Amino acid sequence: MSDSWRIKRYYGPRVLIALEDILECPFPDSLLCLTGPELGILRNLLQYAHRRSTWVSEYRDNDYLAPTDDEWNEVEAIVADLEEKLMGCNELFSMLSDMVAALQCLCTQASKLPMYTTTTEVIVDQYIQSGELALEDDSGADVVVFDERCAIAQLTYQGAYEFLTEIVQPFESGSMDLILSAAMVVIASWLGTPVLGVPVGLLLAVLWEIFEVWAAGQMADIVNAMESGKQELVCAVYNGLATDKRAAQEAAAAEIESWDLPILDTAILYKLFAPWMITQAETAYNDASTWAVNNVLPNYCLTCEYVPPKPYTVIWTFPPCPADWTGTGVCWTYQDASRLCVNGSLYSYSPLWYWSPLETLDVVLQCYWFSEHGVANTVGYLTLEHSADGLTGWTTKASMTLTTTVGVGLRNEKAQEFEDVSIPVGYYRLKLVGQAGQGETEPYPVMASRARFTFKVQD
Repeated sequence: MSDSWRIKRYYGPRVLIALEDILECPFPDSLLCLTGPELGILRNLLQYAHRRSTWVSEYRDNDYLAPTDDEWNEVEAIVADLEEKLMGCNELFSMLSDMVAALQCLCTQASKLPMYTTTTEVIVDQYIQSGELALEDDSGADVVVFDERCAIAQLTYQGAYEFLTEIVQPFESGSMDLILSAAMVVIASWLGTPVLGVPVGLLLAVLWEIFEVWAAGQMADIVNAMESGKQELVCAVYNGLATDKRAAQEAAAAEIESWDLPILDTAILYKLFAPWMITQAETAYNDASTWAVNNVLPNYCLTCEYVPPKPYTVIWTFPPCPADWTGTGVCWTYQDASRLCVNGSLYSYSPLWYWSPLETLDVVLQCYWFSEHGVANTVGYLTLEHSADGLTGWTTKASMTLTTTVGVGLRNEKAQEFEDVSIPVGYYRLKLVGQAGQGETEPYPVMASRARFTFKVQD
């Protein structure tokens, strides 16, 4: 097949990037710290990275060659990874925060007598055997809290506050045995039943760090900060729970970081607003314990300021195939790579994702695919679907027709923006389906190499 389509003419204003600088990059990996505006610049500049004419496979005197299909697939995978990284890295931030807090804790402990005693391990073992403590944190960090988010957010705050004020503050001194027992009594009083499944490692770490803050005379500062920021913390957890418990913790962490507290104080609050605490609050609310009933105010979250979401993008590439997609679509190798393939009788669904709150947004769908058909043939559809419960009642919110624009063996690309789309709370998925009546196989009418969607916040 002729590669004349790869020939590009030089154009003065165009910025060109040599493929070898990327595919054979000599530079080591590194960590960068960027401001919000700097991230905005990079995200916008990445639009040029999706233009094939930006990349140079071979420089020549009067023109240059754009990447081959295989080279372009490599570039697209790298760019997709970069786009994902530019959306943020909360897991890395959490790990670094925990490492810093742990190092500070070690430095502090080096100058103090340990408050663990010879009976601490025995007491911990007894709690584990009874089920009141658990070896692993199985709090369902990725669980979405559908109902009564405001009540659970209020109880999460109250639990964290009482953890500070009713477990450690009353004890001017004491061993871990005494404070651990007090903690278990307090938590059990929230639920009205014996505590179940509190992760022992996190509980002991929080207790130790709280003790260090108390010993340094900083307990009043952290309690005062919580009292002053109660509304903001409750709202942060409330908004985060629309995604899942981990998102609620991250939202609370972002609020806490804005207070400019000492590192150890921040680490304590981060752990106190973790999924395990949210789970205890949820259990107490569902069981209608006296503590839960007395600490929930109706309509408290009506005053929460809504923070518009950032553009939300999900990208799937094939390979790997099927990349967790389900349905009757098949994986078949085309041009040395496994593609997600459909025809008139085959379809495939992406993994589900959850979206809240109700918004009117712009939606962008994008698909790259190869086809057994030549130019100007409608071969399928990429559709965005919604369901309130993620199980039934799926409805179409946006649908993009896949019509070939290049010859057989070349990659088709299409992106389409849908404006003012009503995006209700609930579950979403992409559906890739072939055109009715087209039953070709190996090769197929649609052999997808990439599928992408974006929710865009309107200006």
